[in-house]
Amino acid sequence: MRQLMASVAILSILSFSGCTQADASDQNSRADIEEIIKDYLLENPEIVREALIALNAKEEKAALDLIRDDIFNDSRDIAIGPKDAKVTIVELFDYNCGYCKRSTEWVKNVMEKHGDDVRIIFKETPLL
Repeated sequence: MRQLMASVAILSILSFSGCTQADASDQNSRADIEEIIKDYLLENPEIVREALIALNAKEEKAALDLIRDDIFNDSRDIAIGPKDAKVTIVELFDYNCGYCKRSTEWVKNVMEKHGDDVRIIFKETPLL
């Protein structure tokens, strides 16, 4: 029994020393990798811009997903066109807004030109 305990103790000590060496080696490898990444990003800074654009798109999609149902499925809104249309346009408008009234012709032209490929949801948003 004593010999078994001694063997376990020796194996434990050896495994801890091996872990220490592995940790030091991992730290060196990590530092090397971080330096390579840093150098690469400094040589190709446009990658950072691309990453930020992708992050922004991802965050906007997540924000839209939170309110998607309120935007596209509010029973109080008036909608023209089929629910399964290829494109859905959400038109925010105010009955008292002159600019909103001017956009009516554009909306009418889109519906005539694209027919069942477009659905337009009208959301009354009083501005004035």
